[in-house]
Amino acid sequence: MATEKRIRFTLIELLVVISIIAILASMLLPALRNAREMGKTTVCVNNFKQVGMALYSYAGDSNSFLPITEVGNSGMTENGWGSTLMNTWAQKLAKAGAIKTYAIGESSILVCPSLFPFGKFYSHYYIYGYRYPATEHWRLGNEYNINPWYPKRSPTKTALAGDSGCKYTATSVFGQAYYYMPSCSSGAEPMNGFIHTRHQNKAAFIFADGHAETVGFKQFVPFTDPDSLLINHYYDQNGNWIEL
Repeated sequence: MATEKRIRFTLIELLVVISIIAILASMLLPALRNAREMGKTTVCVNNFKQVGMALYSYAGDSNSFLPITEVGNSGMTENGWGSTLMNTWAQKLAKAGAIKTYAIGESSILVCPSLFPFGKFYSHYYIYGYRYPATEHWRLGNEYNINPWYPKRSPTKTALAGDSGCKYTATSVFGQAYYYMPSCSSGAEPMNGFIHTRHQNKAAFIFADGHAETVGFKQFVPFTDPDSLLINHYYDQNGNWIEL
């Protein structure tokens, strides 16, 4: 009667196989992470395209005026400083019927999937950042006076909203902010919203001509360049506050 001959691996052979699997995994995991991030970037850009359509819809019903960043309900200044109750730009879009009113935890075109609250609606304070304060009383047109000290920008170079980041308080989570400041006084990092280049060192924007794209920090300055976005403070991919 023939006896079966079992093939057994030696310890060294097993270690070699395990090492090969570990090497292959280390090579594949970065590629998988990049593919997943590319997918999130695509979702974010598509979100901004829908936000752009909503902004155009709002302007079409508002004598070409775009919504302002925020309005205080307490009858204080129009931009709402000092008011505990705000109507953000997105709330104005919702009230005008340009976008839907989202419930907490619902997937939203207002929220990037790559930063808290990770594509889910949490509040109108944790959404994409609307440029502040240059968009106050802007109307759709052929050029935009983003900064009175520098040349006007064409619609293709005028960013209305973008990927933002902020810590509203010293103890709060670093998340999205409903506005972004293109610049501020030099010094310590303030608790304000700024552009956040979270998509492989780029940030997604919606522009005044309706197109959306990701832009790297090298296109933020210099201010004298008519193609720059006039941004000299931002958060990098790791959440570090950068001054250009």
